[in-house]
Amino acid sequence: MTSHKKISTITRRKAIASASSLILASSIAPGLIGTARAQQKTLKILQWNHFVPAFDEWFNETFVKEWGQQNNTRVVVDNVGMTSIKGRAASEIAKRSGHDICMFLSPPAAYEDNAIDHREIYEECARRYGNPLDLAIKSTLNPKTGKYFGFSNSYVPDPVNYRKDLWDDIGMVPDTWDRIMEGGRKIKKKHGIPVGLGLSPELDSNMFLRSIMAAFGASVQNADSSLALKSKHTLEAIKFVKALFRETMDDDVFTWDASSNNRFMLAGRGSLTLNAISITRTGETQKIPMADQIYLLRPAKGPVTDLGLMHFMNAYVIWNFAENIDGAKTFLVDLVGQSRKGFLASKFYNMPV
Repeated sequence: MTSHKKISTITRRKAIASASSLILASSIAPGLIGTARAQQKTLKILQWNHFVPAFDEWFNETFVKEWGQQNNTRVVVDNVGMTSIKGRAASEIAKRSGHDICMFLSPPAAYEDNAIDHREIYEECARRYGNPLDLAIKSTLNPKTGKYFGFSNSYVPDPVNYRKDLWDDIGMVPDTWDRIMEGGRKIKKKHGIPVGLGLSPELDSNMFLRSIMAAFGASVQNADSSLALKSKHTLEAIKFVKALFRETMDDDVFTWDASSNNRFMLAGRGSLTLNAISITRTGETQKIPMADQIYLLRPAKGPVTDLGLMHFMNAYVIWNFAENIDGAKTFLVDLVGQSRKGFLASKFYNMPV
């Protein structure tokens, strides 16, 4: 009897335990599936060390962390010097692994075969925020293949930076290339302080030369994407730059790097250059007195137009071998949604497209 009761009790306990296990399993199973689906992902981003440190602080410490929490994603940002980006990109392409997103400072057309088509990112941003500037489209779309080889969220203008005290002293404003020639000559003769416009194989020099080509009506290609470099307009631009160098500049411009124009102006050694507002912001941050005399002007007018080149065209590329392509797409769409905050954090350096 006792034995029978004991067996019955054990049996009931097993039955209850088994039933409880089934109920528990049925209630937990969907949760396990959901947990598996919601398992934290990783998103890896490569981009430059911004000339305005406050932008990196906002991007890395505020936007990225908040986005990662909202999207259950561990976001890893690697900031490198601007001259290191292309080398890092080439290495990742060779290995077919690395970051999910790589940021470039000029149109990344050379990487089309290794990039996804970013069309749907543009389409989603247009739906949410409005159409982008035509500049962004032309900088990231191959008109022949129809593929968006990159995605731009912002660009950096390249205004004239000039020493107002020096130009006031000769009673001129450097708002045309002819005036830059005339005024630069006068200032160099009177004060021994030259104009500084890069003529070396680096990014800022390339921007200056393309800007002056545009002012003279010249370009590398025309609206139909056909080569147009060989023209009378290009020849006139070359002749002008040759005279501008001889009459207003020093030999240093042949060995300039991307930071030379910043150092040149903030050290008080120059009367004028072309650059983004990093000169002004660096001077303010480091409390350099010379920064108070450095003023900005829109692109100088040439014989044909006052059209200038952007300083940087920020363009993100999602590799077609990226491990988190979907997360990368969402990240870029949401980054555009924070354009105003990014603009303010960059202290007006990054202009939203």
